[in-house]
Amino acid sequence: GLLNQIWRNLIENALKYSRSSGKIFVCCCAYDGFAQVSIKDEGIGISREKLDKIFDRFYQCEESHKQLGSGLGLSIVRRALDILGGQIEYESEPGVGTEARVKIPL
Repeated sequence: GLLNQIWRNLIENALKYSRSSGKIFVCCCAYDGFAQVSIKDEGIGISREKLDKIFDRFYQCEESHKQLGSGLGLSIVRRALDILGGQIEYESEPGVGTEARVKIPL
């Protein structure tokens, strides 16, 4: 259930913030005792100052998408990964896209 919640939130975000012609890339591998999953989009991206807040409850980077969610998704992802002993990192560039990298112990 926790893994389902993680993947659902991350993939829905990639879809929600991507351009209609953009691509989403998902990559998974096992390395050093971890499952490592990367979800990357060619969407609108997130500015550095907003990137620090994305795991805060109810925080939404993009005001125009408020009707599409509550701002709880990434805080739920972070909590699920804490329970599983995993980690998440985000890298983003406005106008280029965003990549979420998840590590979960095997």
